[in-house]
Amino acid sequence: MALEADPACFRARFDRAFAADKLGRHADAARDYGECVAERPDCALAHYNRGIALDRGAGTGLEAVEAFTRALELDPGNADAHHNRGFALRKMGRLREAVGDYDAAIALGAAVGRPGGHARALYNRAFAHARLGDVAAALRDYEATVELEPGNAAALHNLGALHERAAAAAEAAAKSGGSGGAAEGAAAASNRRALAAYDAAIAAAAAAAAASSSSRPPAATLHARAVLRDRLGVDAEGALRDHAAAAAADPASAALARSLGAARRAAGDLDGADAALSSALALEPSDAAAASLRGYVRRKQGRFREAAEDYSRALAGISRKDPNSSSSSSSTTPYSVSSNAAPASASATARLHVSLAYCLAKAGDPSGAVSHYDAAIELEEGEEERKDATRRAADRKESSGGGSSSPNASLSHARHNRGVLLARRGEHAAAVEDFNAALAALGPSAFSSANSSSASASPNDGGAVAALLFSRGSSLDALGRFDEAVTDYMRALSVGGNGNKNGGKQQQQVSAAAKPPRR
Repeated sequence: MALEADPACFRARFDRAFAADKLGRHADAARDYGECVAERPDCALAHYNRGIALDRGAGTGLEAVEAFTRALELDPGNADAHHNRGFALRKMGRLREAVGDYDAAIALGAAVGRPGGHARALYNRAFAHARLGDVAAALRDYEATVELEPGNAAALHNLGALHERAAAAAEAAAKSGGSGGAAEGAAAASNRRALAAYDAAIAAAAAAAAASSSSRPPAATLHARAVLRDRLGVDAEGALRDHAAAAAADPASAALARSLGAARRAAGDLDGADAALSSALALEPSDAAAASLRGYVRRKQGRFREAAEDYSRALAGISRKDPNSSSSSSSTTPYSVSSNAAPASASATARLHVSLAYCLAKAGDPSGAVSHYDAAIELEEGEEERKDATRRAADRKESSGGGSSSPNASLSHARHNRGVLLARRGEHAAAVEDFNAALAALGPSAFSSANSSSASASPNDGGAVAALLFSRGSSLDALGRFDEAVTDYMRALSVGGNGNKNGGKQQQQVSAAAKPPRR
């Protein structure tokens, strides 16, 4: 009414802008505040409120920064203007400038007796410090924030995530051998602090939920605590409960359903894992990780045809991914869970082909199985060539002479099992070539490890070599090369003790080694 009577009424226009902003009509608010500052360019509050409306989506980040800057020129002591300009700068990626504004907001707030200077600026400065990689400064600010606001679940969640980062850095230092026991102790202490922070965040969110039905359960915090418990190997039952609670709190999250499925699989609950992973795939049909996990579960259940379909789905999901994409850490963003895994390596893709081949063989499709072993071998050999080139380049740089290739158990596995299938089809000469390549992929150290009685030797070292020797001996026998076959059988017994008994379990995930022909 006032604006109809007097279109130039500043107060009425200002109040209408304020009401529009409260109602979420930020463009209307920005337009009215714009007319206010045109009428009274010396009104710091109008510039400030216009900056807020612009920052909330009515304009660009740069326009918001300019509005806050004009407000500060007129009112240099406005701590909130510094805080909000810092917030806009942070969203633009100008983190160091944002930290400067947060510093000013905190100092101005402290000067007028505000507890902690400015709690929101402390929180947001912590976020900016974390993004800049200054974990120590971020930890100090989050700790100061939760001291002022003990019920700030987001700050507690982020505090836990940062303690995990600090633990990871200490663990890396311990592995490098630079700090020894001190680094291990620091890592353990940081992990304990992370768990305590997640506990506090979950409790704070539960209290908020009890007070207001609009508060949502902290799905990401429950998930973070579950993953940390899994990694530390503590409270397995509690971790499983957290995974289930996280998935229930955010039933639209495929990532949380996948994590629950993985946790149930690890706990041996195959039916429960299948249900959770099926939910994940219903939400995100191209989730390669969920498809691969469900394939594993169904393979263990003996549902080989369905498992093969899942492994095919996983391979299709990987092929649709942008190979140049990578997941970015959002551990300092409250209530978020990454749903994208990093692009699969050649070896990981090869393992999917091997698993698919296994299921196809079990489902009665040996030709399909062989084709996927072909794909796995091509990938693994390509990866070996890349690694060899890297090693040669390093050798040339260090002038240390030629290097030797490292064992590749995955390549050996694929070669061995393709050889078994070829032998079953009567293609024994081709099978022998695969068995030879499988033994070569294990490297000469496999024979010494197989015969070793040291504590460091794997109990499966002898079994892997023995299974290969036994399989090759079978094909050599079928080809009439009896002396070579007998030699392989004798070597299998010497390195594996029980011959194929142990080796079949470790190496032959796809099928048992070919039996010697009956005479």
